Amino acid sequence: MLAKKTKTTEKKIVTHVSEAKKRMVTDLAKNIKENNTILLVSIDGVSSALFNQIKKKLKLEGVVTKVVKKKLIDLALEKIKAEKSGIEDLEKYIDQNFAILFSNKDAFDIASFLEDNKQPAKAKVGQLAPRDLIVEAGPTDLPAGPAISELAKVRLKAGIEGGKIAIKERAVLTKNGEKISKDVCDVLGLLGVTPFTTGFIPIAAYDSTTKKTLYGIKIDKKGTLEFLKQNAAQALAFAIHIAYPTKETIKMLLGKAKLQSEKLNSYQNTQP
Repeated sequence: MLAKKTKTTEKKIVTHVSEAKKRMVTDLAKNIKENNTILLVSIDGVSSALFNQIKKKLKLEGVVTKVVKKKLIDLALEKIKAEKSGIEDLEKYIDQNFAILFSNKDAFDIASFLEDNKQPAKAKVGQLAPRDLIVEAGPTDLPAGPAISELAKVRLKAGIEGGKIAIKERAVLTKNGEKISKDVCDVLGLLGVTPFTTGFIPIAAYDSTTKKTLYGIKIDKKGTLEFLKQNAAQALAFAIHIAYPTKETIKMLLGKAKLQSEKLNSYQNTQP
């Protein structure tokens, strides 16, 4: 009895990249090659209108914005890595809902621009409070009516003053880091409180000059300004304490010297 011959069919998987996608990869590689800064940003939660608004503003600042699939970015980075050492490190930071920015500006300058162009955003159910969400006592623009029962759900003490609802006592609706409930979201919406901001959030950047990938680029202008103010006040106090003359301290030092002189003269005049 003759054995039947069987044919083994091998299926080859061929990754097909269309001509359009090849052109996109080439364009991405060109932008990576020609620009000093390549910045990845999160666009999660950014509306189409806000995205286009920021994109236009960035263009005026000499920054190109691209939104493409991760696979195409990976191919472009692979294509250019021989010319830009360490550029492939960006791959590990690529996640969903991202855009890639190209510019010869410094990454921190771009991050500062993005910080300035964030917009206030309403709270959503389940989000973590970015700080203590506080409602201060005082009048509101809410007319007397059903809204007062909504405020009562989150234990806000309210009353009617001049036909409008007024908050009687300061209250913390949600503490920093806690999840925001639906009732709190509803009340914040009624009061017009927008505790969040939305915009392009820097994830990581590659600097062609240093050939390094920068992670955690965060610009806190308010915090930095407060830090500088505190340090300036401490430096001024120390300079006055050690009688160090500068343009900022000379008037205070002279005033201090005059006061000490008057006290000394007064003391001498009381002596027999």
